[in-house]
Amino acid sequence: MLGVALIAAVMVTLSRTSPSVPSAPAGAAHRALSHEQGPKWPSANTAFIVLKPHAVTDSVIRHVYRRLRQARIEVIRKGKLSTTAAQLTIAEYVGRIAERALDTSPGGQFLPAIAEAAFEAKFGESWDKAASENRIVDLASYAAGKSVDPLQLSALWENMVPERKLQIKPGFSIGKFENKYITNPWWPMMEASYLKPGGSLFYLEVMFKPHRHTYKEYLSDFIGDAEPALCKDSTLRHDISANWEALGLKSAPGKYNNAIESSTNPFESAWKVDKLLGDSSFATHPFIKFARGRGISIDALEEMIRDQFIQDEATIYDYLYSLDHQECLAKLKEVYDLID
Repeated sequence: MLGVALIAAVMVTLSRTSPSVPSAPAGAAHRALSHEQGPKWPSANTAFIVLKPHAVTDSVIRHVYRRLRQARIEVIRKGKLSTTAAQLTIAEYVGRIAERALDTSPGGQFLPAIAEAAFEAKFGESWDKAASENRIVDLASYAAGKSVDPLQLSALWENMVPERKLQIKPGFSIGKFENKYITNPWWPMMEASYLKPGGSLFYLEVMFKPHRHTYKEYLSDFIGDAEPALCKDSTLRHDISANWEALGLKSAPGKYNNAIESSTNPFESAWKVDKLLGDSSFATHPFIKFARGRGISIDALEEMIRDQFIQDEATIYDYLYSLDHQECLAKLKEVYDLID
C-alpha cells in the first residue's frame, strides 16, 4: 500500500522533474456509462458537475442543458439525489472534497516555504511560532470554546477584511479571529450548501473532446472561477450569479455557497461519480479502466485518493489540475512507476 510519506516523496520528485428529471433514489444513476459501452472517443475528457440544492430549479437545469448543447458537451449520466435520503453519502462526499477542513491538529501540518512566507507577510509572525503557542486551530474546536455556532463564524469569515484572512492554496485557507488562526472557516458554509434539508442535488457526468475544449478551457471558459465576481462572462457560474432571481434562486451565489461545482480533471471525475452515487463504480469507470490498462493497479489508484493531501507543495489533484485525458493518464503513470 502507498503511504502519505511515500506519495509525498514522489510528488517532490515530480515537482523537480516535470429540464428537471425525475428524482432518483440514493445511488441510482441515469444512462450510466459502462466500460462495455465505452467512451465514444478514447481520449475524451469526462467531468462531473453538481448543482447544489439552492440552485436546483427547473430554470437553472434548462439553462445548464442549453449551455452544454451549445458547447457540444455530451451528457452521459444525470440524476437527482435527495439530501434527506442520501444525507450520509453526500456528507462523506463533501468531506472528501475538503478533507483538510476536518483536520483537528492543523498546527502540525507541513507548510511549504512559500506558504510560510505568505503567512508571515500577511500576519506579521511565523507559522511555527503560532503553531508552537497552539494558536492554529480548527473551526470546530474554536467554536466549541466560544460556545458559538460554527456557521455563524463561517459567515463572519466570509465578510472579514482581507488583512485577516489568507488562502494558502485551493481548499486550505486561514482566518484570524482575535489572536488565533482558524483553518478553513469556510467549511460550515460549504457543507450547509450541500445538505439543505428537503432539497436535492442534481448531477451530470459529461464528456467532451480535447480538441474542442481542453480541460483548462472547460474550467475557465465554461464553468468559471469559484468566486462569481471573477468569472468570465461566458461561464455558467457568471450566468447563474448574474441572473439568479430570474433563474428562481432565493439569493445570489457566493464563493462558498456557489450554485455549481465541477471536477477539475478526469481522475477526480471518476472518484466523485463513485463517491456521490455510492454505486462502487470506481474500478469500472472508463477512465480508471484506461489507467489500469497502463499497468496502474486499482489499489494504487484508490490509495492516491485517500492520500490526496500530501506533505509537499501540492496535492495529487494540484498535479492533475486541468489536465486532459491523456496527460492525466501519463501523470498518474509517472507517479505509479516511481512508487512501484
